[in-house]
Amino acid sequence: MSGLATATTNLAYSWLAMSGQSTDVFIVAVASDNFTTGLVTVALVAYLSSLCNSAYTATQYALLASLANLARIWFSATSGMMVDALDGDWAFFFLLCAIIA
Repeated sequence: MSGLATATTNLAYSWLAMSGQSTDVFIVAVASDNFTTGLVTVALVAYLSSLCNSAYTATQYALLASLANLARIWFSATSGMMVDALDGDWAFFFLLCAIIA
């Protein structure tokens, strides 16, 4: 459920891109993103902790946490090229991110 909530916060960033420089929309987008990121982080830590053997917790958790963040790092590196391909349309970019997520 928290993953779906995080995906929908991309729509708030899309709204921000369409609204221009609205401070109120910016506050809503950042606050909702930070809140849902916290929810997802708690769920990820709980899930990864459940996968670890208590005898090897530190090593297994470090490896699993690194693997969990690998996709985020790879995909974020190409986001600039994606926006360039969309001719700088940030609203459509964040809409696509919400759909993909």
